[in-house]
Amino acid sequence: MVVRGWNLISVPLNLPSLALPAQLLDGDTYWDRIMWYDSTDTVDHWKQFNTGWASSLNDLDRIETTMGFWINVTDVGDGYLNLSGTVPSSTQMQLRAGWNMVGYPTLATNMTIAIAFWGTSVNIVEVFDASSPYRTKTVGPGYVMKPGEGY
Repeated sequence: MVVRGWNLISVPLNLPSLALPAQLLDGDTYWDRIMWYDSTDTVDHWKQFNTGWASSLNDLDRIETTMGFWINVTDVGDGYLNLSGTVPSSTQMQLRAGWNMVGYPTLATNMTIAIAFWGTSVNIVEVFDASSPYRTKTVGPGYVMKPGEGY
């Protein structure tokens, strides 16, 4: 479920369209801007897609299941991005030293932070919290991850 304003989310499905904005159009919940932190780009970490910009100014052209991203919702509609696609059979993510914005590419509802990030050097995980001034909160190893959340 999304709220008006900025939301940290992910898409747990392989979507039929690979291009923004078509990838995240559902006809009921509207957004105008998406931001993603690319830890591999040492010059310009933040990638953006803004529906009001000329296409040449957007440097984010697609969302993948491995990505957690910020989306600015302008009209909540029913509160959901009602998207259709296929569930990934398996997914691997490469984490890099420093900040990473990752998704939760599954519909499973029994995965904890401790299990998901076991064997990595992850020492802090944040999730969306609409009531927090910066819209995130830190969660511990027992936190149960949810489809559609970004981390």
